[in-house]
Amino acid sequence: MATSVTLKANAIDISGTTSGTVTLQAPSVAGTTTLTLPSTSGTILTSASTATTSTNLAGGSNGTIPYQSASGTTQMLAVGMSGQVLQTNGVGAPTWVAAATGDVTLTGTQTLTNKTLTSPTLTTPALGTPASGVLTNATGLPISTGVSGLGTGIATALAVNVGTAGAPVVNGGALGTPSSGTATNLTGLPLTTGVTGTLPIANGGTNSTATATAGGVGYGTGTAHAYTSQGTSGYFLQSNGASAPTWVAAPSGGGFTLGTPVATTSGTSIDFTGIPSGTKQIIITFKGVSTNGTDPKYIQIGDSGGIEDTAYSSTSAAITETTIVYAVSATDAFRIQSIVAADLINGSVTLTLENSSTFTWVASGVLENSTSTSRVFFVAGRKSLSAVLDRVRLTTLNGTNTFDAGEVNIAYI
Repeated sequence: MATSVTLKANAIDISGTTSGTVTLQAPSVAGTTTLTLPSTSGTILTSASTATTSTNLAGGSNGTIPYQSASGTTQMLAVGMSGQVLQTNGVGAPTWVAAATGDVTLTGTQTLTNKTLTSPTLTTPALGTPASGVLTNATGLPISTGVSGLGTGIATALAVNVGTAGAPVVNGGALGTPSSGTATNLTGLPLTTGVTGTLPIANGGTNSTATATAGGVGYGTGTAHAYTSQGTSGYFLQSNGASAPTWVAAPSGGGFTLGTPVATTSGTSIDFTGIPSGTKQIIITFKGVSTNGTDPKYIQIGDSGGIEDTAYSSTSAAITETTIVYAVSATDAFRIQSIVAADLINGSVTLTLENSSTFTWVASGVLENSTSTSRVFFVAGRKSLSAVLDRVRLTTLNGTNTFDAGEVNIAYI
C-alpha cells in the first residue's frame, strides 16, 4: 500500500511499493482541486465505487467509436468511409461496411417509421388497412372479396364475359338474350333487324306477313290484312261480300254482264253458276225454248249451298187472245205456266235483289208462245235465300221433262 503521502504546493504526492487503497477527500472549500496520479496503472473510485463521467476517452479521435473488446476493456474503432454503415460481427469487433443496395430483406417483425421505400417488392404481405393507397397498376384484385359497396348480384355479374348470359350491360355492348326486360323508354329500335314475329292487329299491326304487290289493293280477311293480285288494265274491283274482292271486266251495254247462250236442246235442267257477289239484278232470256212434256217450266235460284226448292211465293197465269186460261201458285220455284209440249217460249224473267241482308229476290216476267196458238205467260213471286245468290237453274216440275228446242241466256248487273 502507499507508504508515503507528501503535501506539496497545490498537489498531494502519494508513493509506495505495494498495492492498496488510498482514500482522498477534498476539503469543502470553493475552487478546484487537481489530483495528479503517477504513470502507473490503477483505478480511481468515487465514494460510490463507480467511474465518474468522462468526456475524453484515451485513444479517441475524430470519428472513432469506442467498443468493448473484452470484459472491462474498451477499444476505439477506426474512422469509417463516408456513407458506410456499422456492422456487428457478434462478439468480434464491429466493422464499417458499404451501405446495401438493391433488395433488402427484413426478417421477423420490423417497424419502419417515416421511411421511404422506392419500388419495394412485397411477397405475400398482409397490408392491413392502409390510410390511403393508389391501385393504378395493381392486378389480381378479387371482385368477390376485394370490392365492397356493390349492389346485389353485381360482383357475380362482373365475373361474367360481356355479351353472355348474366353479364352486365355496357355502353355499346351486346345485350344478348335477357331473360326479361321492359322496353318502355327504349328508342332507336331498328325495325329491319330489331323486331321479329307478326304484330297483331290489336297492337297496330297487320297480323300478316303478306307482301304488297304492285297494283294490288289491301283488304281485310277478318283476322289479318291481305292484298289482291294485280288486276288487268281497265278491270274493276268487285266486292264479294266476306270473301276476297276480285278484279272483273268492266260491264258493257248498260252495265250488264251478258252470259253465254246455252242451247236448250237436251237435258232436264240448265244451270248458270258463278254469278258474282254483289249482283243486284238478273235477266233470264228465252228464245224458242221447248220441252218434250207438259210440265210447267221452273226457275230456281241458289247460293253456295246449292239450288233451293222450298219457301218460294210464286204465281203464274196463261192468257189466250180472249181468255185467262189458268192461274197457278207454286212454293218450289218461280213457275211459268207453259204446259203444252209444242210451246216455243220467248221472253224474259227478271230477278231483282230486294234486301241484301235477308238475300231476298223478287221475280217478274212476261213470255209468249210463238206457235199458231197464241198465249202469253205472266210470272211473279219472291224468295229469300240462305246466303248470297250465285246460281240460277231452268228446269221443269219434277225435273223429268227433257228440253228439245231453243236456247236460254242470262245478263246480270
